[in-house]
Amino acid sequence: MATLSIKTRVTIEDLVEAAEQLPNDDLESLARRLLQINARRRFPNLSQRESELLDGIVQTATFNGQERYNQLNLDLESRSLTPGEQDELQELTRLSEAQTGRRLALLLELSQLRRVPISKLMKQLQIKTPDIV
Repeated sequence: MATLSIKTRVTIEDLVEAAEQLPNDDLESLARRLLQINARRRFPNLSQRESELLDGIVQTATFNGQERYNQLNLDLESRSLTPGEQDELQELTRLSEAQTGRRLALLLELSQLRRVPISKLMKQLQIKTPDIV
């Protein structure tokens, strides 16, 4: 875990500058924790299961291999991938799809628990539908 030096009185800009110093894994962990704090504040009277579902939704919001996945796809546009890179891209694709499936299952369960359509739940949680390319 990275350690940052910050001032005693911290502005949002100071926090952003400090976050820019973090390695990707720590930055993603920080982002998840901030989203969890935001969710708890926006919905303070949640049942235990709703809280667990929201935590799971937040944890699956980012894919740890996204940067490498993006890079391999960019490389694929300009050249042939090596067999090792092809295997890596397939594995990252599998992991991404599995995480997306878990997230969708969590969203679906929460929408059923709240008795609202999943589209309305996503709007309440300010979750955007992913772009299809």
